[in-house]
Amino acid sequence: MLKKIKKIFRWKSLCSKYTQNMRQEIIKVRSKLEVARTQVDNSNVHYFNMPKNRLDTLLIKNDVIWKLRAKTNWFREWDLNTHYFHVTVSSRRKVNRIEKLTDEFGAECRSVYGLHHIARDYFTSLFQRSSGVRSIVINLVPRSITIEDNVVLTTPFSYDEFKSAAFSMQADKYPGPNSFNPSFYKHF
Repeated sequence: MLKKIKKIFRWKSLCSKYTQNMRQEIIKVRSKLEVARTQVDNSNVHYFNMPKNRLDTLLIKNDVIWKLRAKTNWFREWDLNTHYFHVTVSSRRKVNRIEKLTDEFGAECRSVYGLHHIARDYFTSLFQRSSGVRSIVINLVPRSITIEDNVVLTTPFSYDEFKSAAFSMQADKYPGPNSFNPSFYKHF
């Protein structure tokens, strides 16, 4: 365990040197970018894009390093089961706790029983079918199928239509949703 912590501290010191160098390089690239921005035209766009791309790369690397440092700190403190770990978990729990809800009439509720009922009622009403006026929206959609085509498309199909459709398919084609290919239907 002690070796692990020493490695983490060594990595952390290397990381801080690296981030310090990276910060200085970001400052240099930003100043180059500002100079290039004042002198850019169609003939030298390349000289503007080079520092811009470099700055993007450096900022992404910097972000990754900071995420890794945060994670390392978390693992180090979590492994030791310290006060820091318990405070972090407690504060996260406090942030994520729902302490009050407002019902549909505007009344606030803080009791656990009331919170359960407000949440249940909200999602029940949210996911129920509502009878809205859809005709306004549907009338705005242009018709692409004529009434005659709709009558033909909605009539029930006959056995002969099904048989002619099944026998017109190639026997070894891709199977349908039930894993049977057209050969199965033709045979049976």
